[in-house]
Order: sequence, then structure tokens, then C-alpha cells
Amino acid sequence: YSGRHFQFKAVLSTKKADQTPVVESLGVEVKFERRTESSNKVIQSGYGPKTVSFDYPFYTDTNTDVAVGITAYVMEPGDFFELSEPTSTGFTVTFKNANSGAFIDRRFRHTAVGYGTKQA
Repeated sequence: YSGRHFQFKAVLSTKKADQTPVVESLGVEVKFERRTESSNKVIQSGYGPKTVSFDYPFYTDTNTDVAVGITAYVMEPGDFFELSEPTSTGFTVTFKNANSGAFIDRRFRHTAVGYGTKQA
């Protein structure tokens, strides 16, 4: 189901007319389906920060984040990447060389795992 809000109703009944049902606690548990999004092609980083946007934004809140994994190609000794905190809409990755501290250009793919789809 997709929606901005949901309404739930509890129908209480009794078999005896002189008794009133009493509810001490009532709740609902809502679970989002896990969703994975991957790059369809190899991405060239360029020399500097590369911003990647997801095809469909993920649902996020204070308890729900997006996890991103990077598969880098043709990395050389001393090469590494820095990944920004992923948001519902994407992330930024920067490739560098530890020896020189310079930005480097590398190819990579990504896989993002999160929940649901953010609705506009």
C-alpha cells in the first residue's frame, strides 16, 4: 500500500449486554519492504566529488537509513574513496590517493539498500 497516512479501526463487541469492553492497549506494526537499487552501468568518478542520485528516493526517518556499497575498479596501492552520508535521494563519493592526497579518476558501481519509496 502507498499513502501519506493510514487509518485503523478496532471494532469491539461483547456477548453480554450489561458488559462494556475495555481496551488497555492497542497498537499496529507497519513494516516497509526492503528495496535494493544498483547502478546499471559503470560510473566514471572524474577528478573530484561525484554525486550519484537514486532513480527513486528511499524512505528515510530518524530510525531508517540507506546503506550504500561501492565496488571500485582498477584501484592502485594507496587509492581509497570517501563516501558521504547517504540521503534518501543519493550520495557523493570521492576517490583519492593516500600518497599524494590528490583526487583521482576511478570507475565504480554502487548498490543501495533501503526501505520503501519516498512519496512526493
